[in-house]
Amino acid sequence: MKGTEEFTPLATSAPGGQLNTHVPTIYVQADPVHVAIMDDRTGTAVQAPPGIWKAGIFECFEHIVPNALMAYFCPCVALAQITSRLDIYGGYQKVLVGVAFLIALENFFHVVADWVFSSEGPRRHPHQWTTRRPLNPNDDDDDYEYTYDERRQSAYSSVTFLLAIALVAFVTAVRTRVRKRFAIHGSECEDFGWSLCCMSCTIAQMGTQVGSYTPGECTFGPRDTLQGYTVQLA
Repeated sequence: MKGTEEFTPLATSAPGGQLNTHVPTIYVQADPVHVAIMDDRTGTAVQAPPGIWKAGIFECFEHIVPNALMAYFCPCVALAQITSRLDIYGGYQKVLVGVAFLIALENFFHVVADWVFSSEGPRRHPHQWTTRRPLNPNDDDDDYEYTYDERRQSAYSSVTFLLAIALVAFVTAVRTRVRKRFAIHGSECEDFGWSLCCMSCTIAQMGTQVGSYTPGECTFGPRDTLQGYTVQLA
């Protein structure tokens, strides 16, 4: 042992013969924590600094094939692969079918709403482009009423909007799970904002974070579940 060390006993005799059991508080600074993530493609542990995404929200073009293309043209497959890596929301098949059905339903109501809107065009007031028509076709006043088809078009548009918000909410939930899994700084409001403004970029960012794709290879099947990470003290 180098040098001399002084130890303060936990219990000392105080004047008067009473036992002094006062224990001083000792503050110890914790060592930095590093997270080692096992990469199943190489079999090696990759050091990832906590609190930071592997790729920025607009770095989706780093791997155009397959990450960017899959996130834009096949978001249902990309989300299914991401959730299968984390083993959340029922895995690959449930997410694939659910998201694909949601997107198909949204597009269907969007097409129907556009068709109803365009079919109403010839019956509009000739002097004003509006979604309403005059009560009296021979009168040029501003007294208008909604037609049946226009109310139906508004209903279809509302359903389309709700389905789009549902998809944004699901992507937000997945991003929140990914962020918490890898101890990345952020908030649910941030997750919702990115999912709403740039859904494809958000999906691509999550794919890079969880390693749900192999650069240069297009695969549509499920990915292996991400192995647990270990916490190592520096």
